[in-house]
Amino acid sequence: MPMRKARRSLFVRNVLLLAMVIALAELTVFLSFIGMVVKPRSERIAEVLAQTYTGLRSGLHDLSPAQRRALVDHFNAGGEDQAATALAPPVPWLHPWLKAMEQRYHRTLLAYLAEAGLPATLSERAGGVQELHLDLVVEDQTYRLRAGGVVPMVAPLQDWLMLVAVAALLFALLGAWLIQGWISRPLRGLVEAAREIGAGRQPAPLPEEGPDEIAIVARSFNRMSADLARINEDRALMLAGLSHDLRTPLAKQRLVAEIAAGQMEPELARSMVNSVKSMDRLVGQFLDFTRASAQEPPMACDLDELAQRALQGCTRPHVVRLAQGAGPAPRLLHAPALERAVINLVENALRHGRGPVELATGAGEGVAWVEVRDRGPGIAPEQVEMLKRPFQRGPEAGAGGAGSGLGLSIVERVAQAHGGCLELLPRPGGGLVARLAWPDTVVAAG
Repeated sequence: MPMRKARRSLFVRNVLLLAMVIALAELTVFLSFIGMVVKPRSERIAEVLAQTYTGLRSGLHDLSPAQRRALVDHFNAGGEDQAATALAPPVPWLHPWLKAMEQRYHRTLLAYLAEAGLPATLSERAGGVQELHLDLVVEDQTYRLRAGGVVPMVAPLQDWLMLVAVAALLFALLGAWLIQGWISRPLRGLVEAAREIGAGRQPAPLPEEGPDEIAIVARSFNRMSADLARINEDRALMLAGLSHDLRTPLAKQRLVAEIAAGQMEPELARSMVNSVKSMDRLVGQFLDFTRASAQEPPMACDLDELAQRALQGCTRPHVVRLAQGAGPAPRLLHAPALERAVINLVENALRHGRGPVELATGAGEGVAWVEVRDRGPGIAPEQVEMLKRPFQRGPEAGAGGAGSGLGLSIVERVAQAHGGCLELLPRPGGGLVARLAWPDTVVAAG
């Protein structure tokens, strides 16, 4: 997995791309250097050496035998030193190239010597170094000259190529780091802003600067963020207006149903009152949804006390077991929104699950949480994310089931406002655990 992520990394791809481009450029320069510098220079050196050997042969005729032998021994000693120098091992990956250069050079030199009437042979010493042997006949006496492993510019060339390769690699890494910085800085801001939107918050506008492509992306994102904020505001305003306008006629309907209860069948009167209560509860959920979108400011609050207040606001608090474990430390919470979220979770457990229903609080390892547990049928894992979306209901609700499909969406928004999340987990032994968890922020005393 780390290797796969590394291959998808923009930094790794930039480094590989730059390294590939520089490697191709180095290969081009190397081949051009061979063709335009090394080859002509090798031919010129071979021509000069052939002229030198021709002059040496002429000069030997003017010397005494002892002088000839001394000159040949001195010449061969220089060739021996040159051969020892040539025995130094080249850079391994350059060896085939250097060997090819050496062979080309020797073929050129032998051709020049043959034109001058100088017989020459090649032999190979230990380590793969080739030696040139030249036999000069002066007054019926044969003198063998050893030219050693005469390879022009081999050692300087391999050192130069290594220096260029290392420098190019360092420049590639530096260039990739700079490019990555220019690109990733605005992209990181874009990612953070997208997370803010995903959490239901309005991010600060991104700076519309830098390269044209990055500026266009930032400008488009800012426009999208503003459009989404305006849509959310319009939706919240519409829901709040409708809910507020419905509250008055619903109150009148409930009053009429209660006044007329003595003049109609008890079952019918009870059904009318329950229907009005159900409609009023739906309107309350719409209002809660708009308030969750508005994000009330956080305040210092005791989590255990908040859970106890939320339980008292439920329809059947006496059937819910409360387990408080967060402790008395005041925490920075969106208290009204969190209280409504807990009520929604408890009501869902009472409506769709089976007893015993438990409400538990806790904190530890930097996390505070509230859990509502029941022994109902639970929720299939593949339906969890769907049920968190607004106006989505489970299949057991049916076409005419109670609820608007906003309960879990409200809880999810409250969790995101706290920087946390809502998890719907299977309960060991059967049932469901609705866990609302967020980073714990304890308010310091004083």
